[in-house]
Amino acid sequence: MRPRKTPQPAGALIFFSARREYTVGMEAELIAYCGMNCAICTAYLREKNRCPGCKPRESGCIYYGGLCKKIAKGTIPFCFECGGFPCKKLKALDKRYRTRYYMSMIENLEAIRDKGMAAFLREQKEKYTCSDCGGTISVHDGECYPGHHKKPKFSLNYKDAALLELVKKTDKKILAVWAIDCVKRALPYFEKERPKDMRPRKAIETLQKWIKTGVFRMAEIRGAALAAHAAAREAGEDTPARSAARAAGQAVATAHVPTHSIGAANYCLQAVSRVRGDVAKEREWQYKRLVKLRKKE
Repeated sequence: MRPRKTPQPAGALIFFSARREYTVGMEAELIAYCGMNCAICTAYLREKNRCPGCKPRESGCIYYGGLCKKIAKGTIPFCFECGGFPCKKLKALDKRYRTRYYMSMIENLEAIRDKGMAAFLREQKEKYTCSDCGGTISVHDGECYPGHHKKPKFSLNYKDAALLELVKKTDKKILAVWAIDCVKRALPYFEKERPKDMRPRKAIETLQKWIKTGVFRMAEIRGAALAAHAAAREAGEDTPARSAARAAGQAVATAHVPTHSIGAANYCLQAVSRVRGDVAKEREWQYKRLVKLRKKE
């Protein structure tokens, strides 16, 4: 028997399975007190033992339990309404999700507070909708529901023939500027996690100095690159922070070998892929940016 239909938001996509219907659409009622978007939670998306969402289940927060009186009594719709925001328990939960799933509850709550719910839901839909089938990508396992297929991982060995040809025709200093522009878009992934570690940032500053003066000192360039790569090794395995630091290390090496700029761009794409961002869109930006810089020559 097909499950009973429930009212859905305008523009929602509905996929019917043998057991239930999958709704691909972001709804305000699925945003939990802590800022978690239950629409991208595996427990909500799966068929077996499905959770209807933290607020719809009407049994309080699964993580806070009865430890937060305001949530237990329903006196606040979101944690940012509390004078103690963000509390220690929220910070701990946020750290866990940032480390494991590259998503921040606190950032979600700040976006809702500062931009409004409608804008937040639009951003969530753009980020977590599968470009292949229109399903929803789970923040926990990276699978797309209802198809249960994983988005392919980005490979650093990816070859973009059009970009490679453009790089071959471009002056080294233009490539250095391009590499810096690419890295600046990825560097926040590192600096947000390790704000006191300035090694990747200093690598970019070293490259900017070479662009400005034209004075090449191999020891200085090599030292900055090695320092950025050391920072990457300390940023954890398979993290966007690691990729961003690698990108900075590759970028500064462009002063020595111009094709290192491609390495910088590719590591930036890896960072985007690790936060489950749109790699194709970022590559398109990189290509257009290089074309624009070449026109300024």
